Amino acid sequence: MHGLHDLPAALGAAVLLGAIGLTRVEGRPVLVVLVVAAATVPLVLADVRERRLPNALTGPILLAGLATTVGGALAGRMPGELPAVLLTALALGVLHLAGGLGLGDVKLGTGLALPLAAVDPALALQAPVLAFVLAGAWSLPSALRGGGERIPFGPFQLAAFWVVLAAS
Repeated sequence: MHGLHDLPAALGAAVLLGAIGLTRVEGRPVLVVLVVAAATVPLVLADVRERRLPNALTGPILLAGLATTVGGALAGRMPGELPAVLLTALALGVLHLAGGLGLGDVKLGTGLALPLAAVDPALALQAPVLAFVLAGAWSLPSALRGGGERIPFGPFQLAAFWVVLAAS
């Protein structure tokens, strides 16, 4: 975020998104959803302004998701969401290796898949698809004009996360 003028928007969005998350999620993924709510506006601003997703923002999402998954496994509950999360991480990783995504996008997408898959494994697969549809629709006018500029993908991942979660 750049300056205090971003703070009210970030706080307001965090409260609103957190409230949406609390109405849709229960149990161990709640913590991760609240971390995503707090990080959403700063991540969008960073990616739009700098074309990067800082580890200081993606790391807590990924770590909170991994901690809740590992915690559940240690408590004797084998997480059924693991295959969907691994498939999402693998697909995003392949796209990164092909040059289509930044590593921050892979970390963010994997972190977002963890709480979605805990709600329903299908959600972890639907959100990245929706993110690509949204990004494609956004970039279509530029592509039709012959432009080939890179777009920030993080905002589309976050939008898809919240849409898929709210619709669940």
